[in-house]
Amino acid sequence: MELKPIHSNHFVSNFLVALCYAVAALLWILLVPSIIGDDPELTVIDRTLQLSGDVVIVLFGIHHLTLRTIFHSRHKTFHKGVTTRFDRHFHGLIDEMPANVAIISIDGHYKYWSQAFHNNIMRELSNEEISAIDLFAEDYVSLQLDGHPFPDEERPLIRAMKSGEKITDVTMGLACGQNVWTWVGSTITPRKDDDGEIVDFICSFQLISDVHNVETNLTIQTFQDRLTGLPNRVFFAELVSRAIFMMAKRNSRIGVLFIDVNRFKILNDTLGHQMGDLLLVQIAKRIRSAIRQGDTIARLGGDEFAVLFEELDNLGDAVFVSDWIKNTFEDPFSLDGEECYMTCSQGLAVSNRSDITSTELIRDAEVAMYRAKTKGTDTLEIYDESMNEQTREQLKIENEMRHALQRNEFLVYYQPLITLTTGKIGGWEALVRWKHPERGLVPPIEFINLAEETGLIIPIGTWVLEEACRQARSWQLKFPAYSESIMNVNLSMRQFQQPNLTERVLETLKKQGLEPQYLKLEITESATMKDASTSLAIMTALKSSKIHLAIDDFGTDYSSLSYLKRLPVDTLKIDKSFVDGLGLDHESTAIVEAITSLAKALNMKVTAEGIENADQLVHLRKLGCDIGQGYLFSRPMPAEDAEKMLKQDITW
Repeated sequence: MELKPIHSNHFVSNFLVALCYAVAALLWILLVPSIIGDDPELTVIDRTLQLSGDVVIVLFGIHHLTLRTIFHSRHKTFHKGVTTRFDRHFHGLIDEMPANVAIISIDGHYKYWSQAFHNNIMRELSNEEISAIDLFAEDYVSLQLDGHPFPDEERPLIRAMKSGEKITDVTMGLACGQNVWTWVGSTITPRKDDDGEIVDFICSFQLISDVHNVETNLTIQTFQDRLTGLPNRVFFAELVSRAIFMMAKRNSRIGVLFIDVNRFKILNDTLGHQMGDLLLVQIAKRIRSAIRQGDTIARLGGDEFAVLFEELDNLGDAVFVSDWIKNTFEDPFSLDGEECYMTCSQGLAVSNRSDITSTELIRDAEVAMYRAKTKGTDTLEIYDESMNEQTREQLKIENEMRHALQRNEFLVYYQPLITLTTGKIGGWEALVRWKHPERGLVPPIEFINLAEETGLIIPIGTWVLEEACRQARSWQLKFPAYSESIMNVNLSMRQFQQPNLTERVLETLKKQGLEPQYLKLEITESATMKDASTSLAIMTALKSSKIHLAIDDFGTDYSSLSYLKRLPVDTLKIDKSFVDGLGLDHESTAIVEAITSLAKALNMKVTAEGIENADQLVHLRKLGCDIGQGYLFSRPMPAEDAEKMLKQDITW
């Protein structure tokens, strides 16, 4: 659409008019003497005629030029008014168009745009932010289909300006924020005036998701996460590489924050992938809301996200963003009307080395994140060089654990649980051990946390449960006097949060021929408090199946007493740290007494762990503690040694 004004070259026309009057004046000066002749008496008349003629000619010239100037000024004012009214009408027309249309000025700024363009493409930006975008700026980046920026001279808008021709069907990543792109097919049409000068550019865009081009979609998938619209790992690595290159020029430093969503796999397996995808989209939005302008967020895969900090002035800025991200997880996520709470572990790597690669920097941040996981949820760890060696050792142990499952290197040891009123064995606690072919017996502290973190605790825990139930049933048949003994098995947090946990446990009991009332599952206090409503539902289902339940390490975490009384728990286990100080310091003794009184009030039994001397045993019996275990009675032992103890029928 072109506006056609009445147009002429004012300078040329006015110059010609002035020239005509000048020629007329010259001719008058030259012709008057020839008409008058050489008569001296007429000389005065000659000069008077020449002068008066020149004055008349000049006055007519000035009058004519004045009229022309007034005419052109009025015409220009009229034309400007028409143009203004036309632009206002044109702007309104553009705004109401259902297509993604924008008008770009000759200096590279968005002048007008349709509401559809704002909603579909620039949805993250305000009108003021859209107007402020400078498409000709050196730091403005639009992406080619391969994910790399267009060279300056190849930018579609610059091509249209230089050629003056319409540019059609260009697939590009259109910048719609700092390091945020929307993938579109674009057409750019220069709008010109009567002289062929470009006035502005009419641009139309089609979202790539609307373009039925399989090859284009597949290419874009190589560097864009289709679920969240964020850069993926490949593209993020490219952005980090570019930031490293610019860092060397600016003499600054950059950082990468690696974010992992805790317990996502459990939720995804329990609620289904559709709910998992919905959660990831919400998480992406919350992280994006927490970062600063200029930071870049990406989804690296699964439940892993990353943030790139360019020109990081100080470490505190990155830590501040990390805290904001953690804070965004405090509110529950809504999944189809259901609320769920999530946490994240974060690792930060910062560098000013120009020789570092994007792969190394991202890896360092990931290493720090894994360190954060070992220290608990909602934690940030900052990378240092010593982490690499520890990570390599962890990876080695993880790999060996996987082989250990296949090679049957895991064992179950049993520690007796003593009924303190009778001094007899009332049950056993099953404890996993790893018999490494080279290192011998590996202490649980060296592999249990890693197994929990990697998810290997699920198959390991399943095997321990099956083996413990098998052994319990075997002892019932061999030793009728101990047929009422209960087998205690620990459930890790991951195991406790498995979908259909009750059905899996009952299936194992049925397979091994053990009645549910002879199994007690021990769950840590922190696991039960992680998601209170879910924990209550799981424990109620287990209890209704006649399976006993115990809270392990009671007193080491915070529990609401009002919540505790609702849990269908049979036993509270007093942590060893309190038993150690029993009778020696007032605080530990008071805590043991309080837990025992609380359990009795709630009609629960009490088990004391870590009993190592006779004085502790005496104190616990006086307090009315029901069950004791510890080195005073026996260390954990293989099944063969446990059978020997059963045969001896020892009393303490």
